[in-house]
Amino acid sequence: MALARTSGHVLGNPDNMAVFWSRRKQLELRKTLQLYVYLQIHQPMADRKSER
Repeated sequence: MALARTSGHVLGNPDNMAVFWSRRKQLELRKTLQLYVYLQIHQPMADRKSER
């Protein structure tokens, strides 16, 4: 019940929810971007190694 009470408190404030969700989306986007960039950099190197 404590969990429901705290989440209800957060859910009760739409501004908090909007901030929470946007922050979460930004984190997810950043993670996917970092992964994409990482693959762009490291994938060609792996391909070159396998070609040898």
